[in-house]
Amino acid sequence: MVGSGHDSALWHHCTQDNITYLETNASFLPLIPANAVICQFDSKVGEWRPVPEAPPAINKPWDFIVVDGPPGYNSDCAGRQFPIAWAALLARKAVFVHDYDRPWELSLCNKYLGAPAEIIPAHGRKDRLLAMFTRNGFSPARKL
Repeated sequence: MVGSGHDSALWHHCTQDNITYLETNASFLPLIPANAVICQFDSKVGEWRPVPEAPPAINKPWDFIVVDGPPGYNSDCAGRQFPIAWAALLARKAVFVHDYDRPWELSLCNKYLGAPAEIIPAHGRKDRLLAMFTRNGFSPARKL
């Protein structure tokens, strides 16, 4: 999982501790009851960069990857180019990208992940979208 926060305990429980967080904000570490890797990104929203290799702690196949960081709400932020590119290479079943409604995330997803299998609006907020990209023929058993 790239990005963490107040819902980290939920993800820890749901995955039975089979989760690794890639986090840029050390203040979230006390909230993460699982493995965490602090990572800084040499990137900016809106600037295409050569994608480096994923950090060793996450550079392996994962069934599901959730990209919810680093922040990407303006051009001063690192943005999500690297995590989305890594997810495209490492996910076996599905990649979930939060804030898919933002133009930079949409461009990144188009380049690295293709068309989403499903777009899910946040509860009560149609302007905050979560996109699901399936990999290797994976199909969820039911609609989300």
